[in-house]
Amino acid sequence: MPFAGPGDASFAAGFEQDVVTSLRTVPGLYVIADANVQPYAGTELGAAEIGGLLGARGLVDASVELVDGRVRVSARLRESTTGTTLWQTEVDRPVDELRAVRTEIAERVAATMFDSTLRARVVRAEDYGAPFAAKPFQQ
Repeated sequence: MPFAGPGDASFAAGFEQDVVTSLRTVPGLYVIADANVQPYAGTELGAAEIGGLLGARGLVDASVELVDGRVRVSARLRESTTGTTLWQTEVDRPVDELRAVRTEIAERVAATMFDSTLRARVVRAEDYGAPFAAKPFQQ
């Protein structure tokens, strides 16, 4: 989802683009095009509705603010079918650490998405005849 901020909208948009660009470099992680996501910015639709319309497994949204030489970010990753928050963070760091903040957010989103995907593939013994087994990977 488009990132928002109470101040400089271009700063929030630039921060979003940097995070999205980082996520697009992760093999196996599909990032939906900005033009497809933009119409849902500021709508009253819930995560499940937006996720269903976009065909997304997860939705990332954030509030980004630059105040007195500090970057403040509140970000979360929600599972799109239920709206459940899978991961969230609050960051308040000096602006000279901006690159590290963007990298950390992208890394945590990617790690959480892969972790939730792997957990979804684990099934009970009665399905495969073993205590726990992974479902075959399907693309």
